[in-house]
Amino acid sequence: MTRVLERLAVLSSEQMEVDSAGGREQAVASVTAHVAAVVDFTLKNSNQVRHRRDALNIMDILIKKLKELKYEDEVNKLKAIYQTYAADLSKDSSHEIRAKLDDIKVQLK
Repeated sequence: MTRVLERLAVLSSEQMEVDSAGGREQAVASVTAHVAAVVDFTLKNSNQVRHRRDALNIMDILIKKLKELKYEDEVNKLKAIYQTYAADLSKDSSHEIRAKLDDIKVQLK
């Protein structure tokens, strides 16, 4: 999923021929909503470090892309998910999880 997010044309800064202001915003909102739902479900239900790590990686990539494109409303949706699970995940025994949380925290400032 991370490779797909990195390559999504709608999340690139370059305009496409078929872009309209409303269409692009709607597409970004749709992508963000779907990804946010997956990340939220994974962080809520998974006890496997690999799944939580992947969910945080996806969140990290999406936040970077959305900040580049200045979609603050969409970033705020992901920020809400981060705030929901940050306290529990910061106590995780996995260094990878704690490090990724710190990376996301820096981006959300």
